[in-house]
Amino acid sequence: MKFDGAYKGELTERIREMVAAEVLKADPSIQTVAVTSNDDDVQKVYALSEKIRAGRTADELAAEINAIVRNATTLR
Repeated sequence: MKFDGAYKGELTERIREMVAAEVLKADPSIQTVAVTSNDDDVQKVYALSEKIRAGRTADELAAEINAIVRNATTLR
């Protein structure tokens, strides 16, 4: 999910929890949900999604994924 241009607030803990809850509801097998509004991280996530669409596996991208998930702006 990406905030649209009309949203002027910040990522609050409540929003973070709501997003994580929706992800877990969609796929209960997920163990970790990282939520960020940091522009650099968001762009990296979009780049990762393009790599996966192009045929790369999550295992191949584990180091890149972990770098985002473990970033101080995403991990709580």
